[in-house]
Amino acid sequence: MAEQNIEIRGFKPGDEQPLLECYHKVFGADPPGGARNAERWHWQFINNPTPGGKELILLAVDRDAPSTKVVGHFGGMPMKMFDRGAAKNAIIAVDEMVDPGYRRGLRRPGLFGNLGMEWFKRHQSSESYPLVYGFPNLAHFRIGNAVLRYEVIRTQPVLYREPLSPVAAGRGVEIVEINKAGEEFDRLFERLAPDLKLLVWRDHKYINWRFLEYRGFRYRVFAARDANGLRGYAVFRVCDWFIQNNCIIVDWLVPGGDIDATRELLRAGESLRAESGGPCISIMIPDNNPWFRDLQYEGFMVSPTDYICCCVSIGKQYSPYVLRREWYYTHGDFDHI
Repeated sequence: MAEQNIEIRGFKPGDEQPLLECYHKVFGADPPGGARNAERWHWQFINNPTPGGKELILLAVDRDAPSTKVVGHFGGMPMKMFDRGAAKNAIIAVDEMVDPGYRRGLRRPGLFGNLGMEWFKRHQSSESYPLVYGFPNLAHFRIGNAVLRYEVIRTQPVLYREPLSPVAAGRGVEIVEINKAGEEFDRLFERLAPDLKLLVWRDHKYINWRFLEYRGFRYRVFAARDANGLRGYAVFRVCDWFIQNNCIIVDWLVPGGDIDATRELLRAGESLRAESGGPCISIMIPDNNPWFRDLQYEGFMVSPTDYICCCVSIGKQYSPYVLRREWYYTHGDFDHI
């Protein structure tokens, strides 16, 4: 397909269905990250509490097709970040794709490269979105690294705990499953964010949008409370990421050293694992965070993966070296689970 027959443009009303058709052609009807449909698309790009998602969509459209035919997509979900005391915006790169019939094999940059370069030219700047990040597997990283300056933050390990022994009980903590987050989550985030330095802004609006409003996935949100209020929370989902029936801690926000809240939250997760018949509980956090060490004292073990946490950044404040030391993230900060 000659490149002069391809138009690269932003999203227009009515593009939703052709975009989903392209996605299903590239990734299949039920990919590992979950099926894409109109409901999920609106949740990701329209209902996001950080505005601007629709403006971050760039499409490649075949001009010669009799009706709108999307043959490539490069997009991102805007995310509000806590950045060492300040509010900033970042972008999760999501669903980059090119229809197999429009790829150029090993010839560079090809439609994927041209689409990506145009996207970064339009959307990334030190004033708007100085940080773009993603979580590709090795094959997708190689393509992005070759033509779009993807930089490695770390090759991501995971922690997992098999049911070889019971989780020890915590003291003085009540665990409650919630269906809607309230302002106590804002106060928890305000207390913990300064020590974590750089992370997605986890207020109650974010928790509700990310884990409780979209019904395509079943997330289970558990709050650890005592007489003084919310001490921490964990979000779980049972799915087939990495291994089948994995009971994944999708998000984790607990004060460092709070073993009682940790143990009670893990006991809630262990109950979910037992109900599902899965082999383990797992969590993904940066390997320099103290919880990466302390969870191993609670029976977790370390496993490598072929996933790479990567970024395209502007300025030294978001260099891979700084992000490796100061950025706190979990599965929930990405779109694969």
